[in-house]
Amino acid sequence: NYVAGMYRPAAKCGQALATDDFAGARTLAAWKEKVRRAWAGVALRHLDSIPPQLDFGGRVQTRVTAFLNGLDPGDVRVELVVRRELPDGSGESPRYTSFATDGDVGGIPGIVHEAFIFAGETQSDGSHVFRVDYAPAWCGRLNAQVRIVPFHKLLSHPYEMGLMKWM
Repeated sequence: NYVAGMYRPAAKCGQALATDDFAGARTLAAWKEKVRRAWAGVALRHLDSIPPQLDFGGRVQTRVTAFLNGLDPGDVRVELVVRRELPDGSGESPRYTSFATDGDVGGIPGIVHEAFIFAGETQSDGSHVFRVDYAPAWCGRLNAQVRIVPFHKLLSHPYEMGLMKWM
């Protein structure tokens, strides 16, 4: 897991940051500073509610607005986090992150995150509209939440900055 999940991605990221006399590293550092300055003012708001119940094969189609406090829509990733609520006897919720980025998170059955897409719309208050259309592969009791994280292609891990806001 460490080779596939940490060492290879870190080596690839290091190469991307070092090319062109470390231009990528300078770009990423400036972007991180911009995100840190703006993050306190970032906020999410529902435009459409998430249905409380879905039939098997049903779809979650919803929109949210993100006030980005000067950031661009490409500077963030808005995610729908869907979790199966399965009784396992432990009384603890499973983790929300791991090395994996597709399908069940890190081999943890029952958690998946789906990215919202920027809809190209801006509200009168300057917030940006994001939408998602997702069909969970499971039936049963599900829990869905929305979160926003900073995003840049040069980050070594999607949650590297340690910044996240939940709605």
